[in-house]
Amino acid sequence: MKKPKIILVQFAILLGIVIGCDTTEKPLPNNPIEVNGVPDVLEVQVYESIGPLTIGVFGKDFLSSFRILKNGEEFEVWNLNQAKLKYFYSTFTYAPSPLEIGEDVLFEFEARDMNGDMAKSEMKLTVSDLPNTIRVSSDISTDQTWESGKTYILSEQVSVLPSATLTIQKGVIVKVDAEKEGEAIPFLVIERGAKIMANGTQEEPIIFTSIFDKIQPGQIKSSFLPQAPDLYTNNAKGGIVILGNAKGSFASNFTEVSLKGEDGAEYGLIYGGNDGQDNSGVLNYVSIRNVGPLTLAAVGSGTQVDKVEVFQGGQIGIRVLGGAVNLENIMVSDTGTGLSIDQGWNGTLENFYLGNCISSIIVGGPKGNYYGGNHHINKGSIFVSGGGGILNFEENSNTDLSEIYFEFTPSLDSGDYPVGADSWEPAVVNYWINLVPKKYMPKVSELEVYSYDPFTSSEFLEWSERVTIMSNIGINSVGVDPEPFKKWSIIHENL
Repeated sequence: MKKPKIILVQFAILLGIVIGCDTTEKPLPNNPIEVNGVPDVLEVQVYESIGPLTIGVFGKDFLSSFRILKNGEEFEVWNLNQAKLKYFYSTFTYAPSPLEIGEDVLFEFEARDMNGDMAKSEMKLTVSDLPNTIRVSSDISTDQTWESGKTYILSEQVSVLPSATLTIQKGVIVKVDAEKEGEAIPFLVIERGAKIMANGTQEEPIIFTSIFDKIQPGQIKSSFLPQAPDLYTNNAKGGIVILGNAKGSFASNFTEVSLKGEDGAEYGLIYGGNDGQDNSGVLNYVSIRNVGPLTLAAVGSGTQVDKVEVFQGGQIGIRVLGGAVNLENIMVSDTGTGLSIDQGWNGTLENFYLGNCISSIIVGGPKGNYYGGNHHINKGSIFVSGGGGILNFEENSNTDLSEIYFEFTPSLDSGDYPVGADSWEPAVVNYWINLVPKKYMPKVSELEVYSYDPFTSSEFLEWSERVTIMSNIGINSVGVDPEPFKKWSIIHENL
């Protein structure tokens, strides 16, 4: 009985030798891949972040890649071919865009191994508005109130129609959703015969801003401001447009005309008339940020514009077209042109600040036979840093300037001289002298100038003997009174 056992042992040994001598490459075992840590569904409010989520990937056949797709497009990719990994961990975080509010966002977490096997986990993300947020997309034909403690989002151009009044209570936040390409830019338009009653307070100003601004009711200064718009292009979108029935000096002596944008496009919005005391309402303690401009077209003297600022408004901060509206306690900063005046404005600007603008004030002359008398620009400060424009007046622009302080200082990067220059000679000189023939210069009184460049100071003296050259900063006796801007103004906070 022992002999068969010997034969079996010998056969087993022989079989082992044969198997051991097989040198052909064997395929890797076809093991499954696992993707763990991905929730099926997540619901978040805008401005909240997801994560960090730890995503674990396991593949015994060595991982070759891991990628994340967002709505079918690659969001993030890892190439693992050379790593010889069976385990891979990734931390996932995501901050939803306000443009994703109300939409389902699909994330796919996809892993592959050396065998070409693939495993995928999906997560559906739903983004919702914050509480007390109201989206406005329809014109306002009857009286309406936007209430304190709430945020209103303009997702379309919204017009307040004739005979209707829009009341905006203190502390209201208005955000402009103007980032979707190819769609009409949302404006708040106050048509002729309509009114806006926007009465903020020092403690609770009314704030117009971009949808990307995280500010919420109860706040004055946001924890996050969007990137400043390009001052040379009008990519700060939105803003407020008030259309009035007052006079303007229009081409061909028309009484009323259609509003045009800076690109020449017409919006189909009509302004102009014969009522110099026309009343379009009130803007009081209103801060406009990251959207713009504020356009006042043929607005009458019955309209109150007091304690208003425009910060990072894009190409223009405030645009005044004809009319007789008076502006008081105004701040504009970080825009292309701070104040643009045209079409025979016959009002007053008093107590103002213009800073960090490429051109501070541009004044166009009348376009028709109506001149309307002089407008007055009084009691303000204009700051120019590192070169830029100040004033540009066209023929018969009819401007009176008084009690204004001009300050010229080098910019933070003043080591970079203007093209063609070997020292600092700000472009303001070119704007002030060369672009404005002296016979069109405005009437001036009590102007004070400080400049780090003596050449600029001498040009001011040549222009008018009513100019005082200051020997240092901080000793001026004219200029803006900052008191009305305290607490509520973001520009005042940044000074």
